[in-house]
Amino acid sequence: ERDMDRDLYFNSTQAVEYGLIDRVLDRTEAAHVNGHRA
Repeated sequence: ERDMDRDLYFNSTQAVEYGLIDRVLDRTEAAHVNGHRA
């Protein structure tokens, strides 16, 4: 909770390690999720 007292900036790897996100999608996965072809 104290971490949110200030601005923190994460790259995708850091966000996963910190637990903010579960994983980072690559272009193929993102296209499949959105139902469109990249």
